[in-house]
Amino acid sequence: MLWQSMWDSVIDGHIGIDRYINVAMVNVPLETDYSILSQVVANLKQAKTYLDRMTPSHKAYTAKVTKALGQVSLRMVMQNQRDSDLQRRWFNAYIQFAQYSQALDHLDDLLRGHTQIAGIELDQTTRWQIIKQLNRFATPTSKRWLAQERRQDNSATGQEAAIAAEVSRPDANAKRQWLARIKHDNSLSFAKKRIAMNALYPSEQKHFSQATAEQRLDELNEFEQKGIVFMRSFNQSLIPLTCSSDNIERLTLAINHSQELSAMTVRALQEARQEEHRCVDMKAKLQP
Repeated sequence: MLWQSMWDSVIDGHIGIDRYINVAMVNVPLETDYSILSQVVANLKQAKTYLDRMTPSHKAYTAKVTKALGQVSLRMVMQNQRDSDLQRRWFNAYIQFAQYSQALDHLDDLLRGHTQIAGIELDQTTRWQIIKQLNRFATPTSKRWLAQERRQDNSATGQEAAIAAEVSRPDANAKRQWLARIKHDNSLSFAKKRIAMNALYPSEQKHFSQATAEQRLDELNEFEQKGIVFMRSFNQSLIPLTCSSDNIERLTLAINHSQELSAMTVRALQEARQEEHRCVDMKAKLQP
């Protein structure tokens, strides 16, 4: 209850997000309850997402937090070898927080077998998690790992993981092509389109999202022709969130011209605008 109350205070604007991060970084390594640990790690991931959206504001602080999250999670992986469930939770967190060069190089070494972590075995799911992370940050070997794993794992799960890895790469032309495929390629199953939508604009790739933000909002009527199931995923993943007053104005304009949109999409636009107001307020309150 205390952890949730603290996070609610961040969301409600009563305390700065930096305060939550500071308290969590000191105290979450002491947490042994799996559910509470998962809750706090999820909040830290969301906090990192907010910081990414605030870029370029507080850029140095965001880099500092990114490195600290990776270092703490790796340390906890090392310290929890006797509790495989706890260690695995921390290792999954480490993969997600590996967003700087040393951590990404370490993930690459783990795939190569050049280094190991006692108690951790890289099953197929974990290999894909690492490969997706390496591609998301376009490391030098990421394309090779993706091609190799595609050949070795042609299962439905493997195909979807490969799409997520490919789509998340920071490549503007590729992202525009994928956005067009999401809209026009009827040969691509909805399950794969949903994977692509979720992976298209990671939070740290804000500039790529901004590049097509107006297009995505201008074409909402066309996207809605694909039906309610499609739009449920679209609204969750592709309504632009950039933590800026400009985007609040952009969303307001879309809401004001939404006469032909479904009530579900209008509500999603309103919730996105509310989220943007929240992030802008967080940015103003942040004093690291």
